[in-house]
Amino acid sequence: MKEQEKIDQLVARKNDEYAYATMSLWMAIKSGRNLFEWWKLRRQYVRTKKWVEFNGRWGFRLMFHSCEYGDDGRPCFNIQLFWGSIWLYIPLFVSKYRWDSFDAPQYGVYWYGESGHHSLVFAWSRKTYHLFMPWNLKWYRTSRLLVDGQTWEHEFYDERADPGQWQKNWDLKKNGGHYWSQVYPYTYTLRNGTVQNRMATLHQEQWEWRPSWLMWTDRFNFVRTWISIRFDGEVGERTGSWKGGTVGCSFDMEPNETPEEALRRMEATRIFK
Repeated sequence: MKEQEKIDQLVARKNDEYAYATMSLWMAIKSGRNLFEWWKLRRQYVRTKKWVEFNGRWGFRLMFHSCEYGDDGRPCFNIQLFWGSIWLYIPLFVSKYRWDSFDAPQYGVYWYGESGHHSLVFAWSRKTYHLFMPWNLKWYRTSRLLVDGQTWEHEFYDERADPGQWQKNWDLKKNGGHYWSQVYPYTYTLRNGTVQNRMATLHQEQWEWRPSWLMWTDRFNFVRTWISIRFDGEVGERTGSWKGGTVGCSFDMEPNETPEEALRRMEATRIFK
């Protein structure tokens, strides 16, 4: 027998064993094959050695997953009461969602707290409901400095429900001449000593966020004032590469700081990769 034929037979046998090992118990019984062989192959091809797993981390979860993410497709229970997460697997059953675990139904409740957003999530099948916490910050307004350099144009969160107003504001910004802008020289030195001389066009904006349950008051709000910068050429170490250098960015302003002072502070401190 040729070497390639031996390899093909070995691959076919392994594929057949794997297919048999990943059957559910009920399908294995219906197949009429030896259940001891099925269990032995499952221990070889499918991670069924662990019925229980524990990892130490903070959180809250009381969940049933009809198919475990990224593993052998077993349903499991996940219990996490503040610190410590316990996973209880059902090793004698393989979910039909094994090859599409991210679309598998799940049931229960868990705590979500990432990227500054916190909520209690209730899951039922493929649907979820988020109960957002009152301290989550929600965008309240965007203010842009007008061409006179003294007055501001404000866009509030409840105005975005009006597509006409949103489009009007966008057109004014896109067409230019409505908002304050100023052009300043900008110098950046690469690691190899090359000096890049660019012209930087500045705009000034201010954003405000408020706790989602306190949108009616500015108490506990968070305000960020910053300059939007557009260069007339690429800046940074990646200039001229397939990825390209930086052509625009933003930079936070400090209290009582002018846009030019903020630009000079960025010029002295920011590193463009």
